[in-house]
Amino acid sequence: MTMDDPAANFTQDDAAAAAALMPSRRLSLGVTGHRLDRLGVDNIPALTLAIDALLAQISDAAGTGEPCTFRLVSGLAEGADCILADAAIRQGWQLDVVLPFFRADYATDFAAGAAQDEYQRHLAAAAAVMAGEAYVEGPELVES
Repeated sequence: MTMDDPAANFTQDDAAAAAALMPSRRLSLGVTGHRLDRLGVDNIPALTLAIDALLAQISDAAGTGEPCTFRLVSGLAEGADCILADAAIRQGWQLDVVLPFFRADYATDFAAGAAQDEYQRHLAAAAAVMAGEAYVEGPELVES
């Protein structure tokens, strides 16, 4: 190699810096589902097992080759949204939350006690939380 060859001065640190700039593989899965009263409390254990198996299959299928970051996007409604959020956290997925209202306003949708605690736990575990007004009223909005 000659001094005119850029590879001649390329170091391990340069290689690491270049690798850090490369885009990484990501898979995002958005979820919305029924609330607990529609799922049936008796169905929760079987549903949880099925969801764990499904997320593991997705991870296995998408995780071959280069490393992949997995993300679950959830609105955290009680029921399917939270069951999936728990499964994603257990499997090391990133949790991103999109709330239909501001955090404090949405919190009033959850009963005091376990439901409130679960909501706060999910928010604390989230890598990102997007929250705001559900809609902006205007002349084009007609309520029935």
